[in-house]
Amino acid sequence: MAIPSGSGTEVLKRSVVNNHTSGDYQPIDLSVTGIWTATVLSIIVLNNNSPEALELNVFVTSGGNDIYIVQSQTVATYNTFVFNDKFVMEDGDTLHLQRDTSAGQFDAVVSYILQDWT
Repeated sequence: MAIPSGSGTEVLKRSVVNNHTSGDYQPIDLSVTGIWTATVLSIIVLNNNSPEALELNVFVTSGGNDIYIVQSQTVATYNTFVFNDKFVMEDGDTLHLQRDTSAGQFDAVVSYILQDWT
């Protein structure tokens, strides 16, 4: 991660997932590469189908592990789950959305600040 030098950029951004219907991990692109870091502000997930358990994790390249942020959070039909604790992602980290079974259909919006402090 870059050490702040007193100048740089901060850009408010968002990333979306539309109709995630498989049980596989759905990577959410936050463009965190090189010298950039991202501070995730909120993750909003809507279930458009049957009740389903949600998982959110960050694959951390430095440790080679998935770090679960949310695991087995049930989201009822046509309900919204909001995660608004802040966390930082660094170069190569990947945010993943996953459903536990094949019942639900998720839409997601992630709001974050993309930062370059070189």
